[in-house]
This record gives sequence, C-alpha cells and structure tokens, in this order.
Amino acid sequence: MLVNEIFQINLNYKDIELYLNLLLFLVASWVGYLSTIDFQNHYSFVFRILVTYFCFDLFLKPFHHIDQFIHHIMISVLLIVGLNSSVYFHTTITKVLLQTEFSSIILAPGSILKNYAKKNSRARSLSKIVNVLFAMVFIYYRILNLSYHLLFNSQVFDALQEKRIQMSNDVYWGGACFLLYSFLGLNYFWLYKIISFFSKKKMIKNIFHFFESSNGSYIIFNSCLSLDSRLFSVEI
Repeated sequence: MLVNEIFQINLNYKDIELYLNLLLFLVASWVGYLSTIDFQNHYSFVFRILVTYFCFDLFLKPFHHIDQFIHHIMISVLLIVGLNSSVYFHTTITKVLLQTEFSSIILAPGSILKNYAKKNSRARSLSKIVNVLFAMVFIYYRILNLSYHLLFNSQVFDALQEKRIQMSNDVYWGGACFLLYSFLGLNYFWLYKIISFFSKKKMIKNIFHFFESSNGSYIIFNSCLSLDSRLFSVEI
C-alpha cells in the first residue's frame, strides 16, 4: 500500500477493509443519488468530494489491485475534464458515468459479508444471493447501459463534439475520449472476470438447464446458493 511506503508503517489491509467498504457504500450511494437529480450546478463540489475519495482510497489499496488504481486515476481525470462543461455534457455523459456506481452499492456489503460467510451459514447464504444481484446490476449499468450510451447514443457524440470545441485542443480532447472508452474497456475486463467466476461454479450451465426442467426455478435458486463469496474478491 502507498501509505506504508510513504510513512514507513506496516498497516494491514485486512484491518481496515471493513471501514473502507463502509465508506465505499456511503460514497457509492451518494453518487447513485446524484445520478437521479440535477447535480450540474454543484459539479465542482461533487468533483472535490470524489477526487478526494479516490486519492484516499488509492493510498490504502494493496498494490496487486492494479485495476483499481487504473479505475481511480481514469475517473479522476475524466472528472477534471468535466469541469466547466455544459449541462448537456453532464446530462449525457457525466450522469451515465455516475450511474455505474450503482453496482458498487451492492459490492460494498457483499465484500463485508464475505468475511462473515466463513463462520456464519446465514451470512454465507445471503452472500451468495448478493453475488448474483451484484452481477445483474453490474451487467446492466456498467455493460449494457454504458455501452449503449458510449457506442450508440448520438447525444453523447454531440456532447463530445461540443467538448472538443470548448477544449480547442485535439490532443487533450483525444486523450479524454481515449480514457472514456478505456473506462468502458475496463468494465468489460471486469465482466470477463465475473463470467469466469460464474463459469467455474457452473452457474451458466445450470441456467440453461432451467429451460429443460420443470423445476427450473428451483435449479436457478440452488445454483445461486451454490456460489461462494469469492466473487467479491474481484474488487470491482
């Protein structure tokens, strides 16, 4: 962790993981709420809070969570790009980026539950169900919704063109676009990790068996309960 390297201490991530997940839950819930209201007039405040959170979280992340480092730096730069942007830009692009944090609202308690799942059967069962709920919300907001807007929504292209004129520098504008679509690529990488996890648990195979069995709903429910809490070690 950066905090250990800078201050020459020996802080254990496991000792602070619970508090970091609680903080993630609060921040993600706040961001999710922002995506449902007109936040444009308060964007500078939103910017300061989120960048401060990302910097704080980076200092406490283990170095092997490289995808988290990339995510935090990428989003922080995109938030900087959003400064002094129009309402149109925020409603078409910034709002979609904020909506991706809906999955983190579920990820945080899921990560907390995994620590209790080893000792408590009820926590283990709940954790397995939350695994599936997290995957569903992740796929909707970070894959389907994000892909639609960044790849097929003409309003997003108009907003990017507007930003290009405002920035008056094609190099900076091109870099911002690269980061925006790299963020989409990062989410597809996380999707690959989630699918790999579910495949190992034979969840996908059991879902297909749903259509071949009169007790399909029973099969799916038990497939969900067959998942363990390691999905949340993906740390998305």
